[in-house]
Amino acid sequence: MHISSGLEALKAAKKVDDYAEAEVGWHYLNGEFVIKNEKLAYKWFKKSADQENTYAQSMLGWMVAIGTGTDQNYKEGFNISIESSSRKYFLISASALSNFLYIFKAFFLFFSLTYSL
Repeated sequence: MHISSGLEALKAAKKVDDYAEAEVGWHYLNGEFVIKNEKLAYKWFKKSADQENTYAQSMLGWMVAIGTGTDQNYKEGFNISIESSSRKYFLISASALSNFLYIFKAFFLFFSLTYSL
């Protein structure tokens, strides 16, 4: 990805383009072309997800579940991921559910190591 495409994404996002908003969220989440800022990433993914962008919904569910850029809430993150999986873009949503299963696996491993008898 080129710097010009990052700037173009920001310009398009300001015109309420859900795909561009999700892309700007990704840039903030990963610190590409901008200073990494998880709260701004959450904001941009939320704007895109509110327009039913399934990729943004998938990312938002993951961010809520692990508490990236927002308060951690497993139940809400799971519900957001499930909602996105009911949309027509199943492959993107399947990726989000895969991420969510990874989170649960890590949670249960931590729980079992912390509270083992």
